[in-house]
Amino acid sequence: MNDSLFKQSIANHQKLVDVLKNAQNSTGVSEISYAEIAKRTEHSLTWVKQAIKRLNAEDTCIEVVGYEQFVVHYTDILNRGVFGEVAKLMVECYQKMDVFHEKDMALAEKYEVSLKTVQMFKSYLRTGWKKETVS
Repeated sequence: MNDSLFKQSIANHQKLVDVLKNAQNSTGVSEISYAEIAKRTEHSLTWVKQAIKRLNAEDTCIEVVGYEQFVVHYTDILNRGVFGEVAKLMVECYQKMDVFHEKDMALAEKYEVSLKTVQMFKSYLRTGWKKETVS
């Protein structure tokens, strides 16, 4: 299976977290505009806002505390939060392929993750499989 989309997505989201972390002031608040975040991550404003929502699907990685003010609660996104949970689901799927075919809500309940996380997991796998069969 081609997991390059997942790896690229992690890299893009990690860059977002790093940009915010690097913009922190002495109180731990990142004061930076969405436009500047978009510029530094080389993504659109829409992507930045959606990426923050994705990172917060399981827990709060990036907290919006005010106008153009953010608090980063952790930086290791592959081992915590939504990407950590998606990675665990991928490992589980490699071990038992039938996991992929379970209903989304059943998987969410079984692995105690959000429905959004299960949908992301399946989306990464579907896209990877499509690329692999086309290549």
